[in-house]
Amino acid sequence: MDTFGTYDEYHLALIGDVRGSRAHPDRAALQRRLKEALETANREHTPSVPLAITAGDEFQGLLAPERAGLAVDLLVELGERLHPVELAFGLGWGTLATPRGATTSVSELDGPCFHRARNALDRAKTDSTWAALEGFGPALDGLVTGTFGLMAVIRGGWTGKQAVYVRDARHAERYKDVAERHSVVPSVITESLQSAHFKALLRAEDGLRLALAALAGGGTGFGAAREPGRDSLK
Repeated sequence: MDTFGTYDEYHLALIGDVRGSRAHPDRAALQRRLKEALETANREHTPSVPLAITAGDEFQGLLAPERAGLAVDLLVELGERLHPVELAFGLGWGTLATPRGATTSVSELDGPCFHRARNALDRAKTDSTWAALEGFGPALDGLVTGTFGLMAVIRGGWTGKQAVYVRDARHAERYKDVAERHSVVPSVITESLQSAHFKALLRAEDGLRLALAALAGGGTGFGAAREPGRDSLK
């Protein structure tokens, strides 16, 4: 666990929320799914301060600068595990007003990074998009936010099966492996992933990882980046 956190250090805060949770027919089940998804994301991607529910169906987490690109993996992980439930995310780059120390509780932290993440979340909700960024200036924030918006359009067109196939394909060596898991012929998986714009989505995710890493000054060789060569899955 990272032990960074003087007041002048910059961090990437993440705030997420479930869209339309009050209208969900089984909010208790939804809350269980959300908690399970957060636990899995924390276990598989180890954010600097773990994601945790802070109010209702809202959750927060914090990333050290050298792990900023990990935000993409967290958004993807949560979005695909909770599909078709829709999430909105705000990312905020800035300092803390409270000492980070060795705390592992995001509820104990506050500062400009969280205030900007809140602004970004409000923008994502207003614009009915997936995620927004604030903290690097209008041009760069707009570029990243716009890319998230295009990704949201792609993801919004998925069927339930496509979402499952995409999630499984991320961890498979071959499309054939995904087909065998679901007892279908490989062409079904290939055609479904093509319709889901899977490869284009992977390239966009890779680009956002690199962009956030560069903007945060963390370089490009960190985080839970996708394995090289995944675009060549057959």
